[in-house]
Amino acid sequence: MNHNDLELDDEVTRLKAFTDSPKLVAGITLRPLSVASLSWCQDNGVFDYQGKNKIWRNAAYAYLHSADRRIIQSVVNDRDAFSNAVDDWMDANFLHHDQIAAFDSTAADAINFYMASTTTSSTPSDIGTAPAKN
Repeated sequence: MNHNDLELDDEVTRLKAFTDSPKLVAGITLRPLSVASLSWCQDNGVFDYQGKNKIWRNAAYAYLHSADRRIIQSVVNDRDAFSNAVDDWMDANFLHHDQIAAFDSTAADAINFYMASTTTSSTPSDIGTAPAKN
């Protein structure tokens, strides 16, 4: 078995999800995806490909996972205030849109790992499978 086999195994994916830790991406430390941040992403169209553009969605994901939680909570339930907060955060943290592109795969990986952690393995090992969270 080589390294690529392990990356594709759903049990390894689940393990990664359960042990996710903060990550440094484009100079920004991102907290792991959580129930609250997933809810905030959904409420504000961060994963809605019919809404805002890709640059804004990536920045919104990074904002929700790096800014002070009290500041996020003060704007997250008001779509206009949230959108303005993301715009201000982009202006304060980036000079070029290419810097924000690094968050695209980070967001995709985070949601995949999060969703993997909420399910049971389709190929359980001999030692058993942890019960599903849902």
